[in-house]
Amino acid sequence: CCSGETIEEAGASKFFVVYPNNTIVTPSLDSETILAGVTRASIIELAERECGCTVLEQRVTLSSIREGGCCEAFCCGTGVSITPVGSITVLEEETSLSSPSDKN
Repeated sequence: CCSGETIEEAGASKFFVVYPNNTIVTPSLDSETILAGVTRASIIELAERECGCTVLEQRVTLSSIREGGCCEAFCCGTGVSITPVGSITVLEEETSLSSPSDKN
C-alpha cells in the first residue's frame, strides 16, 4: 500500500528495504495500518541475530528509497515467503531496484 510518498505493505505482504551499510528498514507497526506478523518478526530477529544487520522500524518513503542508496528490497508474508522486489511503480513512474544476483 502506498499512501502519497509512504510505502507500508505490498498486497498481503510486509515490505523491507536493504541498504549497503547492512541496514534494513521496514515500516513501523505504530502506524496502526500494518498488522504484526510471525514472518515479519522472524525476519527481523534473524537479520539482527544471525546476520548482524541493523533493523530500523520507521516510515519508508519513495524518496528515501530513490535518494538513500537502497540496494534491494523484498516482501515477506505467510503466503509469499520472501520475495525480491525488482521495481516500484507509482503513477506510471518506475523505480528499479537491483539485487545482489544482478551485480554478478
